[in-house]
Amino acid sequence: MGDRWYQKLIDDGLAPASIRKAHNIVRAALRQGVRWGWVPLNVAAHSSPPVVQEPVVATPPPDVVKELIAFIEPHDPEFALYVRLSGVLGARPGELCALQRRDIDFDGAELVVRRRVMRGQGRMVLEDLTKTGKIRRVPVDAGTLALLRSHRAASSQLATGAGLPLAPDAFVFTAEPEADIAAVDLTGKIYDS
Repeated sequence: MGDRWYQKLIDDGLAPASIRKAHNIVRAALRQGVRWGWVPLNVAAHSSPPVVQEPVVATPPPDVVKELIAFIEPHDPEFALYVRLSGVLGARPGELCALQRRDIDFDGAELVVRRRVMRGQGRMVLEDLTKTGKIRRVPVDAGTLALLRSHRAASSQLATGAGLPLAPDAFVFTAEPEADIAAVDLTGKIYDS
């Protein structure tokens, strides 16, 4: 019976994702009905709703990324470096936001991705592991290393100007020069972890 209902919904023009949502609601209601003894069997649990295809995220070609970086760089060199690192490392935004100075190995020409920043309970939380649970060591080209050196020098100069040392565990991308291992709430306040 359930599979015929799904086919009717498809024929009526509903998207597979909408049908899957309806399936989940009916299945949960029937599961509760079985618990309460109102129905003998959860037929939705034995049906086959349509598969929802995961969207394919198209990666922009390298020349488009280069154009984007060239456009951003005169206006915001730090953001241009962020975009470049996202392309070079293939890192998620949370992983880039969690990069610390000590994660950059200039001598070995590599960057270590070992943690991520996640949103949780109204604030940003630093997690020690990446989404996959693996630490990644990614080789970095000489041009990117030169930009990272320049960025580090500018950050050190900014921190010195504010009368603060730039700690080895300071974040690479932060508006707070003194921010090190900390959790930041969504209003920008720093909380020690």
